Amino acid sequence: MIEQPKIELPKVTKVQPPKRVAPQDLVRIGGPDDIQPPEHVKRQMIADDNRKSTGTFELCVNEAGVVSSVKLLRSTSYRDYDNRLASAVRGWRYRPHTSNGMAVSVCSTVTFIYSIK
Repeated sequence: MIEQPKIELPKVTKVQPPKRVAPQDLVRIGGPDDIQPPEHVKRQMIADDNRKSTGTFELCVNEAGVVSSVKLLRSTSYRDYDNRLASAVRGWRYRPHTSNGMAVSVCSTVTFIYSIK
C-alpha cells in the first residue's frame, strides 16, 4: 500500500465585514467640501418651489483610507445631483481608521443638505 503524502491546506483567515462607525469617527483628508448641484438642477428646484434638498449616502472606506463603495440611501430627488454627489464621495480620501492599532475597513453615512437662499 502506497502512503499518500500529507497535504497541508493553507490557513483561511476569516474576512471581517467592515466595521460601522459614526460619521464623526472618520477623518477626511481629501476631496471637495462644497458640492453644488448642477445649474439645471438649481433651476428645477426653484421651479419645483423646493428650497432645500437632502441626500444621504453610505460609504465604505478600506484599510488604506480609500472609498471602496458608495450607496445612495436617500435621494435628493434630483438624479443628476445624486450622481454628482456620489461621484465626489468616491474621490474622497480618509485617514485610515484603526481598531486595536490595526487599520480596518469601515462604513458610515454622509448627509448633504443644499439650500437655496
